[in-house]
Amino acid sequence: MLISFTFDNVLSFRDKTTLDLTPTRGKKYPKHVLTHPGDKRVKALRFAAIFGANASGKSNLVKALEHLRKVVFSGERSNSKELTGVRFALDDGSAKKPQSFDVSFSVGESLYTYRISVTDVRITREELFLERGTKSLPVFRRVNEEPIEVFPEFGEQEKRTGVEMLLKGIRPSETVLSFCQQRGSPAVDQACAWLSEQFCPISDAPSLESLIRTSPEFLSFLSYGISKTDAGIQSVQLKKEAKRILPPDPSKVQEISDFFSGAQPLPMSLMKTAFRELGAIEGIRINAKTGEIEISAFAFAHRGAGGKSYDFTKQQESDGTVHVLDLLRFCFLARSNDFTFIVDELDASLHSLLAVWYLKLFSQECNKTGTRSQIIFTSHDTAILNPQPIRDDEIWFTEKGDDGASKLFPLTDFDLPDNLNRRKSYLEGRFGAVPYLICPEDEE
Repeated sequence: MLISFTFDNVLSFRDKTTLDLTPTRGKKYPKHVLTHPGDKRVKALRFAAIFGANASGKSNLVKALEHLRKVVFSGERSNSKELTGVRFALDDGSAKKPQSFDVSFSVGESLYTYRISVTDVRITREELFLERGTKSLPVFRRVNEEPIEVFPEFGEQEKRTGVEMLLKGIRPSETVLSFCQQRGSPAVDQACAWLSEQFCPISDAPSLESLIRTSPEFLSFLSYGISKTDAGIQSVQLKKEAKRILPPDPSKVQEISDFFSGAQPLPMSLMKTAFRELGAIEGIRINAKTGEIEISAFAFAHRGAGGKSYDFTKQQESDGTVHVLDLLRFCFLARSNDFTFIVDELDASLHSLLAVWYLKLFSQECNKTGTRSQIIFTSHDTAILNPQPIRDDEIWFTEKGDDGASKLFPLTDFDLPDNLNRRKSYLEGRFGAVPYLICPEDEE
């Protein structure tokens, strides 16, 4: 679970900014307080909901979280100048300064802090600590071009000696964390696994089709969840059909196979043939021997006149329904492991009541199995504020100053009475983080 995330010089966030998921006050929704099993004093919250005006920095916060993963793992493949992404661009000094990230998180019974600073072409500082009580035990440390230090918490002496030799050849843009993965360090492997698998932007979550393929029970869960949303859907099926779109010519079949695996572009003539025949699809499998392609597509059963059932495709469903289907992935995954999901505009195309319902469902599914899964999300839907499905210390705001720099601050910065209408107060500008608009009639 994520405990805190600190960063600076990323997009519209110039100054050091911290998203702290440590509970601060309030007894409402005690099940939203997640306890680290290795140290009962360490706690984090189920949700972090970020509100603010358009262009205030909400999406940039999400991008900063996503960018941390890119920085950690992109050095394996490239020495390009894309290492830092976009720095703050509204002053003359930030372009020459590094970007820094500091993330604290728990995996199983272990607690870690990972820090990294990067410029266009190299990593200037990188550290991993194993936290035990009040002690921060270093696993490794890298500072500019100095020799990389590997400490006892990394692993056995023999493995440390071997890794230190290998690290002499590490590229300037490659992280020690990704380089040392699967090299005999339980601490490094745990930290890498969390960042690559459990720290999960919505774009990197498994697709609906892949979840059904690997977890057949997901289809029943999808039917159950969507049937509760008043979308008129009774059940969900994944129907499969084999189509021969090519003669059994091994060379042409291989071309299409390479295209769908991302290995090679598909020639235009074959592309027109393939997609004209395939239509609306969810998944594709290719039989290289027969030239057949097995396609799978969702069928959503709606009850019509006389109780008769009619199947709709995913393309026939509303944008809101499709978004709910995507979000239901998180509820299902959250039951089996401790994920931290990251969603920009969780309420997109959703009715206010449906957004509130979803947050309650997510918490309910986590509580069933006792996982410590979380969602960090942005939203414009003020119905989430009052009546709240979340706590005061799970609410955050972004606001952009006159200098163009975004700031992030929690609702708990304000001393609020328990009976205050949070939604009304926010829309009235009491907390800031709202747009200041000039109406046409005000200009006359």
